[in-house]
Amino acid sequence: MAEQRQRPDVARLVAVLNGPDQRRAIAAARRLGRAPGPPPVLVSACLLGAPTRYDGGAKRTAAVDAATRAASVVPLCPELLGGLGCPRAAVHFEGRGDGEAVLEGRGAVEDDAGRDRTAALVAGARRALALAQAAGCEQAILKERSPSCGCRQVHAASGVVSGRGVFAALAARAGIACRSEEDVAIAGLPPSPPASGSGDRG
Repeated sequence: MAEQRQRPDVARLVAVLNGPDQRRAIAAARRLGRAPGPPPVLVSACLLGAPTRYDGGAKRTAAVDAATRAASVVPLCPELLGGLGCPRAAVHFEGRGDGEAVLEGRGAVEDDAGRDRTAALVAGARRALALAQAAGCEQAILKERSPSCGCRQVHAASGVVSGRGVFAALAARAGIACRSEEDVAIAGLPPSPPASGSGDRG
């Protein structure tokens, strides 16, 4: 595993894109999208070493560093964008739901203190998608098991279960090809296909 230190090329981007000034964030995302070269890649900010996880830590990995070394990146944390702050109480899905269930209005998210955080995760997912679309992102590398970013697994009250996080589900519905840092570490594994519509904690 790479050092848990924020990559210097993304430190300022993390602050601007995930900050409270939405107009400034969108403008920065559009500038990234206008830069020469292929479309930028959306990456969970914690995977680039940003201290945005619920416990104030990061999950920087060598595999993600290698995969994005030559790419322009859009480092986002949907939970920060949803106003949950950092550090924050860890959150999990209630019952058998996941991000797809939340988007369909039949799922819920609570934090470890029992507070309903469903609206915050949906709001953060929508802001993150707006930024990704402003930058023209076509691919995303997301933190597995995160309630926002999990691609194949998420945390529920009963433990880790199969499913997508709220942002991962929304991004896939919008046509962004999503894969996790674990997928990136496995050579040749393609991105998860976009959903037809029907993590470690972030």
